[in-house]
Amino acid sequence: MLAITTDSFTGYGLDRSFELAKEAGFDGIELVILHKNFDTQNATYLKSLSKRHKLPIIAISAAIEMNSKKAKHIISLAEEIGAPMVVFTPPDIFNFNYKKWIKEDMSELRKKKKVQTAIVNPPIQTMLGVIPKY
Repeated sequence: MLAITTDSFTGYGLDRSFELAKEAGFDGIELVILHKNFDTQNATYLKSLSKRHKLPIIAISAAIEMNSKKAKHIISLAEEIGAPMVVFTPPDIFNFNYKKWIKEDMSELRKKKKVQTAIVNPPIQTMLGVIPKY
């Protein structure tokens, strides 16, 4: 399967992104959740786009500003739209609640849901030039 991320279509709406991906011959799409874009979180709309363009959403990538409540919501969204995978960015070094959720609760949640989770290896970033951000 050959898929493309909606992040490749920055500046376009989701409908146009799906259309371009289908025209280019892709088999699936990775949806990047944008917290300020309601369409990326509307299951009914996402299912209609997927059906209309005959292009499954094969993964959801969560936004960087994450917490356990948002993570649970995104996993539920993935399950509702039939996306088999959710990709998270690791927590910032000082985001202790999200770190705890990943270590303790994520594996338990995966057992209950029909969605796999992954953590992306982010680009190297530092704070104050020496402290790793992630």
